[in-house]
Amino acid sequence: MDIFSELDNMQELLFESDLEDIEDRYFHWCCEKAGQDQAEQIRDTDLTRYEGELQAALKKAVSAANKKPAKAIYFEYDMDNLWDGTFFICQEYNPLAEEDDEWACDWLEDLSGPDLKEFAEIYKEARFDSPTAVYLIARTAAAFTRQCRIVNFDKPSCIAFHDQDPIMRTKKD
Repeated sequence: MDIFSELDNMQELLFESDLEDIEDRYFHWCCEKAGQDQAEQIRDTDLTRYEGELQAALKKAVSAANKKPAKAIYFEYDMDNLWDGTFFICQEYNPLAEEDDEWACDWLEDLSGPDLKEFAEIYKEARFDSPTAVYLIARTAAAFTRQCRIVNFDKPSCIAFHDQDPIMRTKKD
């Protein structure tokens, strides 16, 4: 399986689809590829706490970005370290079409984001390039994008797991 090809598909879905439809699509895909038990474990993980903490941290990141010459907010989570998240207030930004995400390495400020230990535990049992990992990424991207739509930041907001390339955008440039 080529996880990066699936991440490209997911990026397009983030632009075009309802977030619940994305989660549903990857649930069924994971059922087919990894088994129903694995997919149900991911689907049944309650993200209420995570999304609440994500929204609170995103509001702080937006406030910090509005006080600086920021062009984007980038949220990164570490799949190998309790799904620990960090927000980066970035002074540069390149649209997805430029295929250059080096801008995310140069930030003005970083702020702690939430972790998601439940996903980290599920991920420990999976391979990186597995349907399980893809579904975990899809639910994480949907949760972040949902909060971005609620907070309504007027500059680009992006998400990726640590070392992901390309970084996913929550809306078209």
